[in-house]
Amino acid sequence: LTAHAVRSFLASDSARSYVTNGAILLFGVLKLSEEINYIVKRLQKKIAPGVIGYPIIREIGLIRAVISGKLLDVARQDRERFGDAVTMVSPFGINTLVSGEEQLNWLFRNDRKALTDVFWPPNIQMLLGPGALANQVGKYHRTLRRVLEPYFAPAFVQNYYAEFFDKTTTRCLEAWSSTGDFVSSEIFKSYALELFFVSAFASHDYDEKVLQQLHDDFKLWISGFIVFLPKQVPGSAMQKAMGARDRILKTIDTLIEEFMKENPEDSEKARTTMIGRLVYGKNEEGTARALSQDEVRDNILNLIFAGHDTTYMSIATVLHHLSRNPTVLEALQKE
Repeated sequence: LTAHAVRSFLASDSARSYVTNGAILLFGVLKLSEEINYIVKRLQKKIAPGVIGYPIIREIGLIRAVISGKLLDVARQDRERFGDAVTMVSPFGINTLVSGEEQLNWLFRNDRKALTDVFWPPNIQMLLGPGALANQVGKYHRTLRRVLEPYFAPAFVQNYYAEFFDKTTTRCLEAWSSTGDFVSSEIFKSYALELFFVSAFASHDYDEKVLQQLHDDFKLWISGFIVFLPKQVPGSAMQKAMGARDRILKTIDTLIEEFMKENPEDSEKARTTMIGRLVYGKNEEGTARALSQDEVRDNILNLIFAGHDTTYMSIATVLHHLSRNPTVLEALQKE
């Protein structure tokens, strides 16, 4: 491609062909430099093993795998072939898929030392928001961890959240079983969102219409994670996802305002709830609020994202395996 672009560029006989062939030549040179960079890094063992493949062909193959839903199958095959750290080259550059206890521990240790960087495709960066934990590294990331980590410690979850989780779960189970009908996966998604709300705000006092609106907007918002054009073209999935994000943030603003009115900075909930820590948390010097209003909103949305589908999928996975293992289901019922 580069050689052909050079010949065409030198043979250009008009301004239009000169510009066109020049653009093709520039693209070819950039792609050639990328390929040389990949090869050099492989020879220097600076990237994990994996199939680099041929330019353009591999990108088409990757897009086909995403569209057909076989991307995880490709990743699993590469892991079986190359090990727990595998290189995959995408249109966004070199990607390393990490799995296995040793590799994940290495990544975790270096992330805490701020030796790693964050990269999301542009559409996901936009949807998560500039202040979200998932988009941060360095000092700001450490500040967010300091604010939030106490609420994910096992002892805190067991001692503080257990009451809220048990009450919500018992009520939902009674409601589901009383219908005598099949319960769809959407019910589990709503349940996961309800768990987040009661644990974050330490309250069962919520408006069901608000939760339903959050649930509907969240589905639209997360659909924007798999678009190929990160532009808000009218009527596009990305525009709808960003519109849902705006509505979610507006709802979060209302919830924060109500929380701050009912729970001033010196109140118990200001000290013991996730929302209280986000809203009232101090910086490392203890002289000012750690997060701005926009950063608080982005991180509440980030926490919903981190906990919503994971909880829902965990429930679905457990039910799937229970249905395929009747002896285990029977033992669980007896317990």
